[in-house]
Amino acid sequence: MDDFKTGNCGQWPVLGKLDCFQEIIHREFIHKIFITIYPNHQSFIKLLEIAREEGLAVRVVPQGYEYMAHDFIKFNIGTIPILEYSELDVNYRQRLKRVFDFVSSFLLMIFLLPVFIVLGVLIKLDSPGPVFYRSRRYGRYGRMFNMYKFRSMVRNADDLLLKLKDQNEVDGPIFKIKKDPRITGMGAFLRRYSLDELPQILNVLKGDMSLVGPRPFPITQLEKEDLRQLRRLGIRPGISGLWQIRGRSDVSFHKLLRWDIWYIKHWSFCLDLYILIQTFPVVVRGKGAY
Repeated sequence: MDDFKTGNCGQWPVLGKLDCFQEIIHREFIHKIFITIYPNHQSFIKLLEIAREEGLAVRVVPQGYEYMAHDFIKFNIGTIPILEYSELDVNYRQRLKRVFDFVSSFLLMIFLLPVFIVLGVLIKLDSPGPVFYRSRRYGRYGRMFNMYKFRSMVRNADDLLLKLKDQNEVDGPIFKIKKDPRITGMGAFLRRYSLDELPQILNVLKGDMSLVGPRPFPITQLEKEDLRQLRRLGIRPGISGLWQIRGRSDVSFHKLLRWDIWYIKHWSFCLDLYILIQTFPVVVRGKGAY
């Protein structure tokens, strides 16, 4: 502003420099000013001080506004006014997604309760150990939660994992082998048709997961230095997703990440419904599950 000279700037006249501000106020009978951009903090403070002395109303356009979302929320932290830029439409749709998840999972739990009971009995008869298996996972914003599954492995499966690490058949930090010796007879059946994933409906009810979203990685299999993996934590993980309908365990880790990031960028209700509809025939065929 100190460099401005009297003249024209495009179609707008330049009335003078900051040093002449008080004179300009009286000469032009100014009663309100807009501060749209300022070269430094001192210039901004000087404008505010002069405006206060002269009794002017001041309106400030936040710097960087043109690069942010068009929606914002105004609130205060103590006496300090704050503008929060956000995609209000996206947030609203995410809340609707949560309502859809809750209602759908509640109805599914009622409908599938007899199936839960039968599978629980069969698991207990097949091998010693609990019916359910809890796995610590990273959820939305990196919050950890217990993901529930029907137990498909022997009771000490986690302890045996260290002996099998060098047999991993998939890329990336995920551990998978087709003929895992830890899987029980009933477990092989559960995994083939993804029935071991049914208890995750409880996670959806609790708000830890969604029906559709990126697959949650075990805590030990998430590499925090990989920004692609961390980006997946921006939304709730899902029971199903693009990885489920495009190959399941046969999908490479690189493709899984790429599809998850694509899903996050292009999420919509129609996409979720498409994935849910496509999930059923994929699960029934049992392709790519082990």
